[in-house]
Amino acid sequence: MRSGLSVVLGLAILVATASVTPAQASAPAPATRAGDVSITAWADCPPGWLCVWEHTNAQGWMARLQTSLSDLRNFGFNDRISSLWNRTADSWCAYSGIGYGGDRLPIEPGQKIDFGDKGWDNTISSLRRGIC
Repeated sequence: MRSGLSVVLGLAILVATASVTPAQASAPAPATRAGDVSITAWADCPPGWLCVWEHTNAQGWMARLQTSLSDLRNFGFNDRISSLWNRTADSWCAYSGIGYGGDRLPIEPGQKIDFGDKGWDNTISSLRRGIC
C-alpha cells in the first residue's frame, strides 16, 4: 500500500509520506484523516527529520518535522506523542504548552526517546528547532 499525501504548514511539517508493507506493519490502523498512514518502525524516520509517533516504540501515526511547530493541535498530535527520534543535526526543544510555553525538554541530535510511562508521555504540545 502506498500513500502520497503531504501536509505542509509553510515548510514546517510533513505528515505521513511512506510506503507501508506487511514487514513494516502487520495491521495498520484505519486512517482517521484523509490520506494518513500508520507508520510502525523507527526505520521509517529519514535522516534530516524529527519524527514523532503516537505510541511507544515508534508505533502508530507518525509526523515528521524539519522546522518548529508552535501548535501540534493543527496536526492531531497535541498531547499524543509517546516516542520520538531527532535525526537532524540540531537540538530541538519539546514544550508541554502551545506556543512554546510550559515545561521544556531538550532533545539532542540523534536522540531517540521512548516515553512510556515517563513524565513526558502524551504531554508535548509544541516543538522548536534549536536549544531550549
